[in-house]
Amino acid sequence: MGNIKSVEITEDYAGPVYDIQVAVDASFIVNGIVVHNCTMIPIVPGFDPVQYETGEKWFRRQPESVQKKMMGPGKFKAWKEGRFKFGQLATVKENAIWGPSAQVTSLKDLLRGNGGYDPTLKPKKQSPPFPSLPSANPIPTHLPALDHDVLLNIDMHQVGPDWGFQAHWENQSYGGVIFDDQGRVLLRKPTNDFGGYTWTFPKGHMDSPDEHPVHVASREVEQESGHDCAIIGLVPGQYQAGPGSTVNNFFLMKSNGFDKSKMDWETEDLIWATPAEAKALIKQGANKPGVDRDLAILGAATKMHSDLSTGTASNDYIFKQKGYTPNAIITNFSNATIEKIKKDVIKLADFPKSGWQALADIEHAGKGVAIFTQTGELKALASFVDGEDVFKSEAIWGESNANVKQVLLNLGKMAAKQKKGIVVAMPGGDLGSTAKKAAKAIGFEPGGQNKHYPANQYYLLEDWMPAWKKKPSAFNEIKPELPGTIKQTRKDPGQKSAGAKVPVPPQPAAYDRVHWAGGESLAGDYAGKADAALKKNKSEAGIKAGVAKAINSIAGGHQGLTYEKNGEFTGIISFQEQGAILKTSSAAFVDFETNKQALKDVIKIAKAGGKDVVIYGPGGPISAQYKKWGFQVNQDYGNGAASFVLKKQNFDDWLKDPDGYGEKVKSTKPKTTATKPKATPVSPAARTSPDTPRATPKPRQIPPIPNQVGLPEPDDFPPDPLALKVVKQLGGSTGAVLVEDAQGRRYVRKRGNSREHVIMEAHADAAYAAAGANVPRFRLYETEGGPVKLAEYIEGEELGKILKAGGKRADKIRKEVQKTFAVDAILSNRDIVGLGYDNILVTKDDKVYRIDNGGSFQFRAQGALKTDWDEYPSDLWTMRRKPEFQQLHDVFGGLNFYSVCDQIVDLEKRRNKILESVPAEVAEILARRIQNAVDIGVTGQDMQKDKFYEMFADDFAQTRIDLRRAGIRDRMSTALTANKTSSRWKTKGETYSTMPVDEDGRAFDNLRGRNSVVADIEEFINKNGGNYDIIKNWGAEQGYDSWYDAPIAKKLWMANISSDNPERDFYWGRQGYKYAVKQLAAIKRQYGADVYDKTNNLYQAFVYEVISNIDFPNRDAKNRTVHLFRTENRDVININKLRPGDKNVVITRGAAESTSIFKPITVHGSELTEQDVPWHRILGVYFTERYAGYGSGPFLGDGENEFLALLKDIPFDYVGR
Repeated sequence: MGNIKSVEITEDYAGPVYDIQVAVDASFIVNGIVVHNCTMIPIVPGFDPVQYETGEKWFRRQPESVQKKMMGPGKFKAWKEGRFKFGQLATVKENAIWGPSAQVTSLKDLLRGNGGYDPTLKPKKQSPPFPSLPSANPIPTHLPALDHDVLLNIDMHQVGPDWGFQAHWENQSYGGVIFDDQGRVLLRKPTNDFGGYTWTFPKGHMDSPDEHPVHVASREVEQESGHDCAIIGLVPGQYQAGPGSTVNNFFLMKSNGFDKSKMDWETEDLIWATPAEAKALIKQGANKPGVDRDLAILGAATKMHSDLSTGTASNDYIFKQKGYTPNAIITNFSNATIEKIKKDVIKLADFPKSGWQALADIEHAGKGVAIFTQTGELKALASFVDGEDVFKSEAIWGESNANVKQVLLNLGKMAAKQKKGIVVAMPGGDLGSTAKKAAKAIGFEPGGQNKHYPANQYYLLEDWMPAWKKKPSAFNEIKPELPGTIKQTRKDPGQKSAGAKVPVPPQPAAYDRVHWAGGESLAGDYAGKADAALKKNKSEAGIKAGVAKAINSIAGGHQGLTYEKNGEFTGIISFQEQGAILKTSSAAFVDFETNKQALKDVIKIAKAGGKDVVIYGPGGPISAQYKKWGFQVNQDYGNGAASFVLKKQNFDDWLKDPDGYGEKVKSTKPKTTATKPKATPVSPAARTSPDTPRATPKPRQIPPIPNQVGLPEPDDFPPDPLALKVVKQLGGSTGAVLVEDAQGRRYVRKRGNSREHVIMEAHADAAYAAAGANVPRFRLYETEGGPVKLAEYIEGEELGKILKAGGKRADKIRKEVQKTFAVDAILSNRDIVGLGYDNILVTKDDKVYRIDNGGSFQFRAQGALKTDWDEYPSDLWTMRRKPEFQQLHDVFGGLNFYSVCDQIVDLEKRRNKILESVPAEVAEILARRIQNAVDIGVTGQDMQKDKFYEMFADDFAQTRIDLRRAGIRDRMSTALTANKTSSRWKTKGETYSTMPVDEDGRAFDNLRGRNSVVADIEEFINKNGGNYDIIKNWGAEQGYDSWYDAPIAKKLWMANISSDNPERDFYWGRQGYKYAVKQLAAIKRQYGADVYDKTNNLYQAFVYEVISNIDFPNRDAKNRTVHLFRTENRDVININKLRPGDKNVVITRGAAESTSIFKPITVHGSELTEQDVPWHRILGVYFTERYAGYGSGPFLGDGENEFLALLKDIPFDYVGR
């Protein structure tokens, strides 16, 4: 209080105001607002104004020590890195008493982009003091404007590499560089030189994540310049005023007119300047990084404007992404293209019926020709169907004779290329006259009597095409004489659906239907049409939901059929093939008759493919109806819900009379007839596996699968299993009987619950034996009553009795049983222990035998089919870690995961012998189960060597399998390639471009951008107990400062799972280890400890899947490492007394260090090191993105090519400066 000079209390307002004057600098603290005393500067006529220096200019003149002391170290560091502008240090807000008032902006707000003038404060506009503000727009540049409607359907960041990836919407700006007819450029002067800019370009931020760049740039340019502008091109490049600052992209523009009232308070003045003048004006700014950025924009914009003006460059590349090029032949129309066409044709008052028909055909089948001008204006349209020996176009439209002729030429060239003829149905009216005239001019023959095609169809024969394509305009002069008769072999291709995998079923006259092929989307108005019909029929909400679900299923890749009667919707059904079945995914009908017709169509499709039909989970009245139609209820086809099944052998009977078939099987099950051969061993050819439904994801390459060698046929077994003496019934669900031969040798005889079940149990025994586990010797016979398995009887004690007795022997036997756990899990033998702990016997010499393996592969113990038998060995966890499986948990619950990994890797050596012992259809799945298990097994061994905590490695491995089951791995490319580059360092590893592309040339594959895999992992994390916001926050702060709160918490989390003494083993920066502990505790309190741990585990597994499944430069698949560059600070080198050329150096490092994969980067140091880092030590890769769909990387810029790595005890080579 000793610094207070005086206190004044004023009662002029609604409440008292306390003015506390401070003696130190004579400033006031007014209601918490710092207000310095000000001096009025008089302006006297006849005298020059008093010259004074702004606070920012004064501050910039001070030495860094003064600047740092005034700002504080945090703000100073962020300011130097360009994280905020000087003008943001004070926040101007409205005060109820004082009006607009300045307050100090916190560092947290600065990093969020806050500070400076509050845009809600709109001071009264004043006339700019300079005469340069134009009252009328000068003559605009002569370059043509691009169609905004077309541009709005284009992803501007995908038209080429120049524009880069779109940053997160809150950090992305768009603007315009406006040119006039003299090549001058428009500059704006920000009010009060805001941000340190004296003259700059109009630009602004996005208002929402889905706002299009064209909208953003148009709005911001008008607000900051008053000009309503049209786009004439793109300014190449992406621009920033420093690392972490706003990302800017610019359009070339021309003015359509100026309105001063549209310009807001942020702009003080405008000026038109030549490029040279503009350069000098921009340099007046105090913000050096911003000035450099604007000069780069000016240079690129001026060059592009000049190139466009001289014809050296064109804008064609912009439109290639969607096919919007002059005379474009589009054979695969995207939804955006179709919507663009719809918008165009709505503007045409006289757009004819044939044009609408062409559009409808294209929307359904995706094949056609569209002609656009360079600016995207639609000029012609035609649909076509590609038949066996002829192209056929049913609908055509063109704005002029020339446009129609161009369409016909394009269609003809396509037909000629495939050595086919072409036939075109001509429209009526004036358009028909135009089209016929155009067709005749290029050699098309009119149809009619005694012609190859009927009247009103124009055609070119297949035999004519070689001569026609050479010179269509002259073909009439050389056209051959027509043959006297029509070729009866010529076929009309019909309206075959694009991409359909199966034939469309016959269509009775009672219904109009469309067969939608996988991946197609339904017409935009289809859902509305169905909705209207359902309302008219007063259908329940469940039917409406069924329609929506079916539409989504078809759009997502399923096939489907839609039904109409008299033009009104009556039903929809979606379905897909899954292994041996054709399974419906959703359906909705207004009546049972349509439903029955749909089932007939689906059954015919299934019949053609030799598959059973499964109707998944219908409920309500329809469930009872399916039972009346004879479908059998089955629980084994998905998620515990009842499904209705019709087997392929019953298709013909059902199709003849569905209702009669239902009555026939109402109270009985369909019978199957078994053959009755002599009692001989079953041959490999006779063994069959039951048809089991399973998902078929995109296959990853696996080693070749060996051929089956057949089951063992020991000679010392009895010739006839049925002639043996029955000793006693052994019980159990599979009818086991103890039998004895004449010599007193005893066997266990089984028939199983079905033919397939007992056969597969024999194969399971063979697989166990091939894997090195103990099973009784056995032989499989074929008898008149079906297959019979005979196995040697083992004298032994049941596992349950031994475990119940406890003691050292129990512990020993449990460990013996655990030694073959990996085999149990990979074979999916969930009944290996048995309900009574009686499926494992132990002999007197403590040898463990697995005696009942009928619950292996696709079968449950009692012969029912599993619903989750697939290539993903989740049994490795469910059989160990689920307490509800009491028997399994008692035996395997304490098994160490690293021991399981050792078993898996050892099992790989016996892979071929195991696969040889099972049928081919089982071997395919089993081979992939083994491969998936081996993938996590070798990683587990790597983690064990690195002393990672076993529980983390266990969860990490399970997550990897869950990610694969979710299909996330299958969406990744198999390789990314990059061009080699030179480097100023003499590196051991090669250096590459930091923009890798997939096999299709797409940067970063779909790890970024629209439909990004990151959207899948975000959903996966949030659904599995995590919170993806943790990853977003970590990535954002990591990009700013790797020692900030979230990154340092992540460092400690990683250290905790890989070290017994993190404080000793890692470098903790200037804040120290205790600060890291504090930050980790804080972030766990914020999100919840379990959520934080789960999130990082899930994301870590995702990063590993990216690295382990995608090949890219500097990646070593054999040793599971990546070759990384890291530049260290000079102090680190000096402290450790290193010299260039030193090899295999180990020093103390942080738990999550920034490295580069493709080329070295200098950030806080310039001393290059190179190291080979195991895949499991990588925490993050710049290939992905932080925000799903936005295209920008997870950390800083792509130039950093950053991999975050745990470098503890990793030896490196010191290259030098």
